[in-house]
Amino acid sequence: MAQVHRRCVLLVESFNREVINFLDTKVIQKSDGTLMIDLYVKDTDRYNLLSYQSCHPKAVKKAIPCSQFDRVRRIVSDPDVCSRRLDEMENTFLDRGYPRQVLRRCRNIVNRDRSLEPSVRIPLVHTFHPYMYKLHQKIRKHWYILKDSFPEISEFQAPFLPCFRRPNNLKNKIVRADVGSPSNTLRQTFLQTPRRGTFPCLQCAQCANSKQVVYAIKCPCGKIYVGEASQAIKDRISHHKSDIRCGKFHIPIPYHFREAGHSIAQLRFLVLEQISLNRRGGNLKKKLLHREAYWIHFLQSLEPKSLNRDYNLAGLF
Repeated sequence: MAQVHRRCVLLVESFNREVINFLDTKVIQKSDGTLMIDLYVKDTDRYNLLSYQSCHPKAVKKAIPCSQFDRVRRIVSDPDVCSRRLDEMENTFLDRGYPRQVLRRCRNIVNRDRSLEPSVRIPLVHTFHPYMYKLHQKIRKHWYILKDSFPEISEFQAPFLPCFRRPNNLKNKIVRADVGSPSNTLRQTFLQTPRRGTFPCLQCAQCANSKQVVYAIKCPCGKIYVGEASQAIKDRISHHKSDIRCGKFHIPIPYHFREAGHSIAQLRFLVLEQISLNRRGGNLKKKLLHREAYWIHFLQSLEPKSLNRDYNLAGLF
């Protein structure tokens, strides 16, 4: 190895027929020929465990000592040696700021007889939030109601098991930039030169099957109503006509048509804009509301000049 590079040095421990180190275990052959397993720690190990002053969830900081104590208990075969290794591990956690009370509780959990524990516990799965611990305390406080009311159900005889899902972090919220492309730009038809004649379906900008559109309804007296539709525009216009026939006068269009004496045959509509999502996705409903508010402001279609009574600001936030 040194011939390849002068800084490459391979160190090999001296071979010992009585002791073999493998990963974190040390297998020792005793004088009577039996084998004993002990915990192996490298000389360069820093014991760089998580500090108790970190901002990690409390459940994580409580679970780390339990997992380390359990690791020692599973590896070390001799009870006396296991007790000494647990004491050494406890001192290591004390140096990292862990309270002695937390460590003692973890050692009691590891040392108890697990054969007496029930095999089934009801999991309570939810997204992690610091205030959920208060909810857990309330559930534990009143868990005895289920335990006493349904003694035949074994799952209720043991406390529930809190389980957390990871919440959204900064990685989930940061996305690549969307510089846009001609295929994803908004299709505006109201301000363009109208195409003369009739065209096959999906070629006309105002096809009756168009979805995700902002439209305008114009009555004979010149007033305008602006709306948005995620369904096909022909179905949305059919709903407006049905509202007029059924006399739903609490809605702006039927109310105006009755007051002005208009007929359903005089209803005219125009697709102002068809909305499409960006390549990285997004909230299509919020985008529709945003463009609807824009056209209401641009065409000044609010009462008393026109028919819109208000517009939804949810698309702006």
